[in-house]
Amino acid sequence: MTIANDNFTAEDLLELERAVNTIVTICHRMNAHWWIDPVTGEDIRKNPLIVPTKIGLIHSELSEALEGDRKDLMDDKLPDYSALDTELVDAMIRVGDLAGKEGLPVGEAIRAIGILPSRAISLAMALRSIAHLAGGTGKDLGKIAAAKSAFNLVRPDHKHENRAKKGGKKY
Repeated sequence: MTIANDNFTAEDLLELERAVNTIVTICHRMNAHWWIDPVTGEDIRKNPLIVPTKIGLIHSELSEALEGDRKDLMDDKLPDYSALDTELVDAMIRVGDLAGKEGLPVGEAIRAIGILPSRAISLAMALRSIAHLAGGTGKDLGKIAAAKSAFNLVRPDHKHENRAKKGGKKY
């Protein structure tokens, strides 16, 4: 494989693959409760509309990032961070979760993009784009991801009993 950038080596590609695979594994594991219907307890992974729904949610996070950047907003739940930062992390988490559910080798897709399923390529490119955008801001995306993930683990609106209530988050 030819590396097109003198600042990015074959070893860097392998490290990127490992890092993305780690993100996918962790994001899917920490979001396992979102694959269970809070009312019925049914596993929703086989619902034919779940992938389009999850893609829509990824899109909504990116739209929120755009709006946060457009208006220079700070995040309403983590006020030490900009809305752009936290919404990009939310998108990254959702992409990782969906890739984990689908069992897609997105880390490998980044390294060897031409030979893998289009879904893996699409999700890998989404993660790459998010990381590229966030990297360009000079922000510590890993630190923000850890803060956002810790917050999400204790959010009342993420608990099954609150999701099952009228007006609760269904997905």
